[in-house]
Amino acid sequence: MNAIFPGSFDPPTEGHLDVIRRASAIFERVIVAVMVNSEKHTMFGAEERREMLRECCAGLENVEVIFSDRLTIDLAQDYAPAVLVKGMRTASDFDYEAMISTANLEAGELDTVFIISRPEHTRVSSTVVREFGSHGGPVERWTPEPVARRIREKFGK
Repeated sequence: MNAIFPGSFDPPTEGHLDVIRRASAIFERVIVAVMVNSEKHTMFGAEERREMLRECCAGLENVEVIFSDRLTIDLAQDYAPAVLVKGMRTASDFDYEAMISTANLEAGELDTVFIISRPEHTRVSSTVVREFGSHGGPVERWTPEPVARRIREKFGK
């Protein structure tokens, strides 16, 4: 079965990569979908985020990184049979993702599999990484090197 891991990934974190690695051990194929979220102002463009993820996932043979500006349920039809994969850090993540999961079930019979974050990734989000990065903070502890390098280049630090 295929798994689709949708997200904005702005920027990709070690937590994202951990979910991708773990999903790739469970599913035949993992499609990491860099999505457009109209409510988010991104630090990196969609193509930059896709390229960072491709570089970080290069050793995972069953992982494909794509860009999509479609509804996730529509994208999933292209990869059927498929399930969504979402990483869970906190209870608030679960509350939000459970609501979206229910909508996806009602709209398109699309199931969601939740992968619980490892403890070291529960308190870090892309938002935290962006804030630290914009001030020259130590983003290397939360991001893979290709991502940390691009953050340093973006902010000239």
